[in-house]
Amino acid sequence: MTETDTFRYDPLTITLHWLTALLVLGLWGLGQAIQFFPRDHGQIEARSVHVALGAALLAVLLVRLLWSTTPWGGRRPARLGLGDLAARGLQAVLLALLVATILFGVLNLGVHPDTVFTWLKVPPLATGYPELRHAVGELHEWSANLVLVIVGLHAAAGLAHHYLFRDRTLRRILPGTK
Repeated sequence: MTETDTFRYDPLTITLHWLTALLVLGLWGLGQAIQFFPRDHGQIEARSVHVALGAALLAVLLVRLLWSTTPWGGRRPARLGLGDLAARGLQAVLLALLVATILFGVLNLGVHPDTVFTWLKVPPLATGYPELRHAVGELHEWSANLVLVIVGLHAAAGLAHHYLFRDRTLRRILPGTK
């Protein structure tokens, strides 16, 4: 067996990976559901939770980035096969889209002045430009939807490795497996 065949991610990398997945799915689901909450306080609270979870996702992504630069930070042994290049490319696209979605979310909060948890008032940045407000909201929504598509491809690839190729790719990132 080669080093690549026996490689397993460290516990912090595994935790950060699954925390990222839960936050992304939770944020997307909540983003879709906000409109169904009661207007006044219900929507304010739902948007506030969405903003707080978005901030948590940004923090998790920053910790992942910093951790990956350390010697212990879950770097897989280098392989240069087409599948490995595709996996690394998809991961880079996913991370870039996550960051873009968060940035669009911050901009969206700025162009749609709001209150977060009824105690933090977000000052209006560009309320006189309705087309900008609409465009930023659309960019946030589209990038979030695209993140979900890429996450689906990522998950499908992991499942294909596990059930079709019967290799250790998925087991490397599952918590509690050896």
